Amino acid sequence: PTASEQPKSRQCWQAMAPTTSQGWSSISMPPCTNSASPTMVVTLDSVAATLEKDLEDERRERREQVAFLNRICAKERELLVGRAESFQRQFAEAKELWDRERALLQDRIHVSETAIAASNRFSLEWAEAKEVSLQRQISDLRQSEQSLEAQVQKEQSLREDETKRWSPTITELHSKLAELRAELDMSKKESAAKIQELTGELQSCQSQRDNAAGAFKEVLSKQAACEAEAVAII
Repeated sequence: PTASEQPKSRQCWQAMAPTTSQGWSSISMPPCTNSASPTMVVTLDSVAATLEKDLEDERRERREQVAFLNRICAKERELLVGRAESFQRQFAEAKELWDRERALLQDRIHVSETAIAASNRFSLEWAEAKEVSLQRQISDLRQSEQSLEAQVQKEQSLREDETKRWSPTITELHSKLAELRAELDMSKKESAAKIQELTGELQSCQSQRDNAAGAFKEVLSKQAACEAEAVAII
């Protein structure tokens, strides 16, 4: 409650009451005598009643405030308990999901490891078989290379022997070949000269043939003219 809602007697008493302990001590109380006036007794009673009433009002306000705070605290406690329970449920669900996913991933990892191990085993076996086959091929190639080297050496020795044996014959053949080439060159030159002579004769024959053909054409044309005149006379 606000100051405006407080009882008027309390407001009046607060206005009348001093603010410090010195103020209370500065109030001069009349000495307590047996001959107290009735007015003073009534005033003290009314002040005491007012104070008791104010004290009761204050206690009631404090109790209301405490009850209000207790209600707020209970609501906050319920809200926090609800949040904690919700978090616990979410944590339990997340843990359960994590356990399931972990088991699934472990199964997948096991399957993958098994498949990888099988593939690695197959690859290793294949590589070993390939290595054995390559070693065999290498050994075969080495053997063939050795045999080829032996054959080459044998052929070289045979060629050397043949070269030594046929070297004089080859020299004679080279000399004969040179002579034959010279004779061939001479015959080529002679044949070229003869071809030129024959070409000249052929050209002269062609010119004579052309002249004879022209004369024959003139004779035929004259004969045709004579026949035409004879026919016209007849």
